[in-house]
Amino acid sequence: MSKNNILVVEDDDELRQQMALYLEDNGYSVIRAPDAQALDQILAEQNVDVIVLDLGLPGEGGLSVCRRLDARLRPGILVVSAAGEETDRIIGLELGADDYLPKPFSPRELLARIKAMIRRHSALRQGSSRDDGIYRFAGFTYEAGKRRLLSPSGVVIALTMGECHLLSALLVSADGTVSRERLQVADDGMGRATDIVVSRLRKKFENHGASGIILTSRGKGYRLGCQVTIP
Repeated sequence: MSKNNILVVEDDDELRQQMALYLEDNGYSVIRAPDAQALDQILAEQNVDVIVLDLGLPGEGGLSVCRRLDARLRPGILVVSAAGEETDRIIGLELGADDYLPKPFSPRELLARIKAMIRRHSALRQGSSRDDGIYRFAGFTYEAGKRRLLSPSGVVIALTMGECHLLSALLVSADGTVSRERLQVADDGMGRATDIVVSRLRKKFENHGASGIILTSRGKGYRLGCQVTIP
């Protein structure tokens, strides 16, 4: 079995080396980058499964990187930042990062987050390979096999890994509420990460003239507020 490729983007040479060596000792292939320019070059040349992205990079910062990477093509993103930068971490999630980890963190916690991201991504790919169905709801079309969401006018709406997980779970359980546990969205223990992914999806629907598609079942989870048909 081939190793998963992890790209560690961190300007602190010592920390970057520590993270890389620990991940390599645990069976991953690790690529190192000190800044956004090196990240771009690596992504143009190699396949990457997860990016560990420091928000406090010199030059172009991590938030800018999250904003411009194409959600349809990019790997999963785990953002890391200083403990006092909570606002930046939340903004990073809003811009499409899949999880975050505040500094300082233990190598074991880093490893656990990466394993969870790869596991979710693998489950999504396997689920898509089993489910080639097409779901239609409120004028939108979701092609499960391609993990592609189309607007009522046929525009492709880019989705992150977390958004694909969430939408897929809601569609296959269209007649009931889906708990946070089933959504498998990375969480921070307070529910905000899941809520942020839901908020991102809602905004994408609203940008195409639709509201009320994802509803909150207070204390339980989320459900769809529209009918789903499978042609």
